[in-house]
Amino acid sequence: TSWENAKLYYHDEKPSCAEIIYEILKKANFKINKSIGLALLSGIITDTGRFRRANIGTLKIFTSIMEETKITMDEILSMVEEKPDKSEKIALLKAGQRLKYETVNEYVLAYSMIGAFEGSASSALLSLGADVAVVGRQKNSEFVVIAKSKNNVPVHLGRMMDEIGRETNTGGGGHKGAVGLNGVGDAEAMVNICVQKLKEKLRNIKQH
Repeated sequence: TSWENAKLYYHDEKPSCAEIIYEILKKANFKINKSIGLALLSGIITDTGRFRRANIGTLKIFTSIMEETKITMDEILSMVEEKPDKSEKIALLKAGQRLKYETVNEYVLAYSMIGAFEGSASSALLSLGADVAVVGRQKNSEFVVIAKSKNNVPVHLGRMMDEIGRETNTGGGGHKGAVGLNGVGDAEAMVNICVQKLKEKLRNIKQH
């Protein structure tokens, strides 16, 4: 697929990508059926960390989709509350085994390496008590880094990861509390770059 003529719709203040997709569909007068509605609603729940990063606009869009498609909360939750399988459980435990953490002012920054399920692992580290979690995965010559934060962290991770992406010639970006970075390179080195950048930004906030 060629991206040369692709249009970019960038809105870093939206808590979820699903909200952006919803607005594009509405502007195109596209009728949202039940399957599309379930995908959008599930995306909103997961992107916002089960509404922890949601705002009033998020909730309005969520209820609008429910009203338009007649989808119930039971149907939505049945999609997003799937129990992890054995391989995911083992991966999360390995992320815990490899866990490192540092403190900057009152914030706890946790980071780890994993072979798969880096998104789930970053969420698990937040559940363990971290304020910010960074998890990397290496696959051959390519890497993926996922970072997530709690609402109390005064750093916009999306802008930070976009900055790192430009500095390292990789692809990075996302929302305030959930972001990704990917490209060719060493995953552990990229995790360390993200951690150092986070520490720098958190220290600078303290000075102000």
